[in-house]
Amino acid sequence: MGFYALKALSLSTLVLSSLAYLPSPATSDEWVPNSCSAIQGESEVALCTEGQNLLYVHEEGFAVEKPEPGFTSTVKVFYKGSTWKKFSATTSKDGYVSFAFDSSLIPDLILTPSDKPTLLGNTNCGSPSYHKTFGWRVNQPYEWWYREFNQADYHSLYRVKDAFRKWDLGANRCNSTIVKNSYTQIYMGKTTLNHPYQENFFLESTFDTCLNPGSKDMVAWATMPSDTLAGACIYTPWWDVLFFTPARSSIIINWLQPWYTDPSPSGCTLSRFDLQAVVTHEVGHTLGLDHFNHVGQAMSPGQGYCATDKRGLGYGDVHGVANLYPAN
Repeated sequence: MGFYALKALSLSTLVLSSLAYLPSPATSDEWVPNSCSAIQGESEVALCTEGQNLLYVHEEGFAVEKPEPGFTSTVKVFYKGSTWKKFSATTSKDGYVSFAFDSSLIPDLILTPSDKPTLLGNTNCGSPSYHKTFGWRVNQPYEWWYREFNQADYHSLYRVKDAFRKWDLGANRCNSTIVKNSYTQIYMGKTTLNHPYQENFFLESTFDTCLNPGSKDMVAWATMPSDTLAGACIYTPWWDVLFFTPARSSIIINWLQPWYTDPSPSGCTLSRFDLQAVVTHEVGHTLGLDHFNHVGQAMSPGQGYCATDKRGLGYGDVHGVANLYPAN
């Protein structure tokens, strides 16, 4: 069976090592549109422009839009085999920009002897200790819109709605146990506004980039790299540890992949990916849950063909969302 990695493109609060500081330029008039230039004192990062957007491009090929003062922009990329790399730029309130790069060469998750994975059964859905968070929360209720352009078919929106409902129900997929949470979401309708993602692959230096959010959080379809199923673009102030300013988040789905959108979990055939399962995973990222490698969880970092079982949540998933959004 072929496996593709899920990519999380996140504008997040992650604080990484190896920071290099430089003053923010005074005006955007100093650059020629659609050009890149070296940054003094930073050998791995270039400053590029695309129209009116200022983008920081890492030599590994990742790019983020320059964040506003007081914010951090991070792109986290997941590959086949569950390896990952991430690159971030932070603009301080004084206008200074810092950069950081990290990869899965440093373990993302360390299993201790007391946390050994267990196999799934009819009454077991993994360990409730497996919930790992990024450090953000979205506003409650989370109001999201749907951009249907290039969607797989007319079933798509129904599967997306089902994916969101899984998280506020608090039920795992193995038995009837309910772990209550206070997370709520509201579907607001359809939109034609642009999504916060750079999908023009002809602009090689800035393709596959999360942009600053627009006026609406949404689920949208876009042209993404061939090994990508979907991603979450998330934007949040790096200093807001008390969540006074909730994260902004949108989900981007690769319309070029072969999708299964039927309501029946047993009808998937051939080399297709289950849309509801993939969106369920990405909703977890918008909530603030990171990947964790544990059997039976929607937030495990990989997706196989026709993996409709991942439409449901594991114990770690439901305890993770309850940890971030405690029941009232």
